[in-house]
Amino acid sequence: MTTEAETGGTARAEDARTRLLEATIRTLQEEGRGGATARAITSAAEANLGSIVYYFGSKDELVDAALVAVCERWVGFFKESGLASAAGKTIGERVARSLGAFTSSLPRNRPLALAFVEALASAERSPDVREALRDGYEDLRKTVAEGTETLAEAQTAAETVPSAIVALFDGLLIQLLLEPEREVRPGELTAALGSLFGTALAEASSLSIRPSSLAEGVGGLVDQPDSEDDADGDGGSTGRPRRRRSARGGIYRLMPPRGSRRQTPPRSVVLIQAGKLRGLRTALVAPASTHAPAATFRPEIKLDGEPARVLVERLRAVDRKRLGERVGRLSAHEQHEVDRAMAAVLALG
Repeated sequence: MTTEAETGGTARAEDARTRLLEATIRTLQEEGRGGATARAITSAAEANLGSIVYYFGSKDELVDAALVAVCERWVGFFKESGLASAAGKTIGERVARSLGAFTSSLPRNRPLALAFVEALASAERSPDVREALRDGYEDLRKTVAEGTETLAEAQTAAETVPSAIVALFDGLLIQLLLEPEREVRPGELTAALGSLFGTALAEASSLSIRPSSLAEGVGGLVDQPDSEDDADGDGGSTGRPRRRRSARGGIYRLMPPRGSRRQTPPRSVVLIQAGKLRGLRTALVAPASTHAPAATFRPEIKLDGEPARVLVERLRAVDRKRLGERVGRLSAHEQHEVDRAMAAVLALG
C-alpha cells in the first residue's frame, strides 16, 4: 500500500528531475553544451549541486538526457510543418507550403533549433543522443513518406524521396540559423529545385529515366526531361536514330515545317509542355521575341545575352521534330515568371 508520504515524495522527486532537465535545456539553448556547467544548471533550476548526481548520476548524463528531450521536441516541431498535413495537389505544392510553415515558425523556435544543433554535435560521443537522433529521423522520414504518398511504392523510392526532402529542410535550417534575416520564398525555392534537377536530368544524356507512378507523383517538384528521335534520323555508326533531349524551360530554335520554302531564319521558342507528356509527337511552345512591347503577361528573359520577352499569349503546338538547337534555358526566376504569366493568360489563378 502506497502511503501519502511516499506519493508526495515521488511527486517531489519527479518535480526536481523535471526542473533540472528543463533548466539544462534552457542552458543549452542559451549557452551551448560548453556553457552547460553544473553551477549554471543548478542556478537556473534553483537546486543544489548534489541534486544532479542524486537524480541523474552525473552532469554529462543530465546533459545527454536534456539533448534526447530536445531531439523529441524538434521532431514534433518538424512534423507540425510536415508534408503529411500540408494540403496540395502535387508534391511541389506540398513541399512549398510545408517550407512556408517551417520557415515562418522557425524564429520563435530558434532556441530549440540551436539546442538541436548541439544534439547533432554530441551524437558521435553519446550513444543515447545518437539513438534518439536516429529514431527521430526515422520518424520524420515516415511522416514525409505519408505526405509524399510513396509508402506504396518500391522500398527504395519510399526511403530515398523522404530522405531527400528532410535533407532540404536540414540545409535550410542551417542557413537560416546563420543568417536569420535571409528571406525565403518557398514557391521560388521549389521551382528552383525543379529547374535544377530538370536541367541535370536533361543534360545527363547517359541517364536512363524509367517512367513510374512515383515520377508522375513528384512532377510538381521535378519535371522529367523529354526525349525523342533526332529530326534527321541519322544514327551514325550505331545505325539507330540519335536521341535528343528536350526539357521544359529550354529555349530552342524552331525550324520551319518540312517542305516549307520560306527562307526566314528560325525563331526562338520556349518549351512550355510538362516533361511527363514526352510521349506526344507535338510540343507546346511560346515564341520569344526581342522586339515585342512589354506587357504584364510577357515575362522578360535573356536570349543570346539580350533581353527578350516570352509571348505567352501566343502558345501553340508544333511537331517536336521542329525543335532544333537548344540555345539556352530559363533560370528558376524566369521559369517562375513564365508560369505566373501562363496562369494569368489561361485564367488559372
